[in-house]
This record gives sequence, C-alpha cells and structure tokens, in this order.
Amino acid sequence: MRRFLVLVFILTSNFLFCQSLRFASLSPSITEIFYEIGSEDSLIGVVTPDNHPQDALKKEIVGSFNYLNFEKIYALKIEECLTIEGMQSNEDISRLKKMNVRVTIYKVENLEEMYKMILDIGEKTGKSEVAKKEIDIFKEKIEILSRKIKKFKNGIFVAGLDPLVLVGRGSYLNDVMRKGGVLNVFENNPPSYFSPPLEFIIGKDIEIIIVLKGEIEEKKISTFTRTLKPFFKNLKIIKVDADCVARPSLKLIEAIDEIHQGVLN
Repeated sequence: MRRFLVLVFILTSNFLFCQSLRFASLSPSITEIFYEIGSEDSLIGVVTPDNHPQDALKKEIVGSFNYLNFEKIYALKIEECLTIEGMQSNEDISRLKKMNVRVTIYKVENLEEMYKMILDIGEKTGKSEVAKKEIDIFKEKIEILSRKIKKFKNGIFVAGLDPLVLVGRGSYLNDVMRKGGVLNVFENNPPSYFSPPLEFIIGKDIEIIIVLKGEIEEKKISTFTRTLKPFFKNLKIIKVDADCVARPSLKLIEAIDEIHQGVLN
C-alpha cells in the first residue's frame, strides 16, 4: 500500500510540474507544435510572426527573430524558453540563462529530429501520448503517399530569389522533398541554405523546381523559370505554400502532399 501511495505521489507531482511550467516559444514552428499537441495553455509567450494558428496572436509577444524582450520575459515569469538552433544569438541565449531561465535548443535537420523535438515538448508539457499519436498519424500519411511514388525525380528547392537561395545539406527540407518524390540534386552541398550563381544550376539534371508560394513574388518566379526553361527539357515548377513548409512542424504533411501531387500531375 505504501509503495502504491508513493507511486501515485510521484506521478501526480510530475503531472502538476508539467502543467505549472510557464513556457515561451522563441520559434514559430515550436508555437505550432504546442497547439498541435494541445499544450497551448502552458505557452505564455511567443515571438513574431506567430500567426499559425490564429489563436497564437493572443499570446504575449516576447520578441522577434533578431530581438528578445528580456524585461517582458522576466515580468511574465517565464521558466523555460524553447527554440530551434540558429534562431537566436549565443549572447541572447547566455543572457536568458543568467536570468535563471532554462533554455532548450532543438536541432532540426531532418524529420527524425523533428519527431524528437515534438516528443520532448510533449514530455515537458504533460502531453506525451498526444505527441506520439500525432507523430504516428503524420507517419501514416507519409506512408500512404510513398506507396504512390514509382520513380523519384531530381529537383531543387528555391527558398529565395533576391538573391537566389537554394536548399543544401543539413536542411529538413531535403526530407520533405524526398517524401514528396523529389531528390534534391544539392542535398550534399553545404551549407543548409546557399546562394550560388545561376550558372551553378545549368548543366545539372533537374526535372522539378520547388518554390515558396506566398513568400516569393509571382513575377520573380515567372522570370526565373523563363530563364531556366531553355536549358531543361520538361521542367516542372511546383509552388508550395510557404506557411506549410517554412516551419518544421506537423503542418509539413501539407507541403509534402503538395509536392507529391505536383510530381504526379
């Protein structure tokens, strides 16, 4: 009986600990994950632009991509900040730690690392089972799509056109492309995002060009594709919603599906 009571106490204490923690998300993708696994009540502060989901706009703003409001983080009694590697400077991270605010930095270079991030957030917020379930659903949807892929096509992912920015080695977007049926010809080209001259692309075996819809102006996309088409046969352009692909979260399934549909059609 005593052992049983001790076990109940430990489990209850852990649950209450998870529920009482006050978190701040320093990355829009982490904000999305909080909502995707039902942990939004633990989320006190966010950084802009955090407009997905719309309810995130109601949260306290504690900074932006290159700025943190340390006074507000202190005033809100934030206990832990969660972010993705590269989002904040080392100086900002150090300052948070000096304020006795715990900081967790996630490295997300592929989908497996994204899954680990989601599971960790689930564990921190008492939503482990929900996190596992949502990941299983995500994987199941990918499996259904992968069965329809008969042959992978070579392609590139254009993250920007002013200047030209391509996805290279170490980006989770390589996994997104692959799951959609496209192999990035620059998957082994460091760094994760690089700006080559246009001539760098010409001569490569490219069938698919993926561009960010809503992030890059349509006029620039049209000019870019017109410039490249004379050098490639049967070149196909796939426009992917930037809101679905620019943040590593469970919303990526929508981007994978868009790429998949573009390859098949």
